[in-house]
Amino acid sequence: MMKILLFLCLFASMTLSAQDNVMLDKIKKKNAAYNAIECAFTQEKTIAATNTKQHLAGTLYFERADKMAMHYTQPATDLLIINGTKFYMARGTRKNLFDTSKNAPMFSLSNTLLNCMMGNLTDLAKQNNADLATSKTTKYDVVTMTARKKAVRGYSKIMLWYDVKDSSLCMMQMDEFAGNSTLYTMVNKKTNGKIASDRFAVPKK
Repeated sequence: MMKILLFLCLFASMTLSAQDNVMLDKIKKKNAAYNAIECAFTQEKTIAATNTKQHLAGTLYFERADKMAMHYTQPATDLLIINGTKFYMARGTRKNLFDTSKNAPMFSLSNTLLNCMMGNLTDLAKQNNADLATSKTTKYDVVTMTARKKAVRGYSKIMLWYDVKDSSLCMMQMDEFAGNSTLYTMVNKKTNGKIASDRFAVPKK
C-alpha cells in the first residue's frame, strides 16, 4: 500500500510539473510574436513601514528585447527607461542613470522586467534562484516566482497574470524582502505597432 501511495504522489507531482511546463511554454511562445507593446498602466505601491499606498499611472512601451519605458502622467515627474545597458530612473527631483553591465542590482531589475514582459520565466527563475508555480483562473494564466533564499535587497515573490487567450502580461505584483509591494496593471494593449524611438531616449542632463 505504501508503495502505491508513493507512486501516486510521485505521479501527481510529475503531472503538476507537466502542467506547469505547458503553461510556461505557451506564455513564452505566444509572447515571442510580440516585438512591440504599448499600453496604459496603473501602479499601486504599498509601503510596509507606514501601511500607506501610492497610486501612479502612465503609458508603458516595450520593444523586444532590451527596451522598456514607463512614462508617468501621475506624477508627470517620474520616468523609467531601459535601453540596452542604460537604466534611467526619475522619481520626483531624484534622477539616476545606471550602467547595468556594471551594476548587478540594476541589471537584475532590468532583466526581470524585460523577461516578465517577454514571458521568459523559466530562464528568469534559474537566474534568480527562484521556484516557479502556476495556477489558472477563467481570465488569467498565473505564474508565481518565489525566491529560495532571503536577501537584503530584491524580491521575495513576483506574481504574474497573463491573459489566458493571448498570453500578454496584464498584472505584475512584486513583493520585496523589506515588505513593500508594488502592483502594476496593464490595460488597452497594442501589439507590434510602431513606437517612436524617443520613447526610449534617456534624457540629457
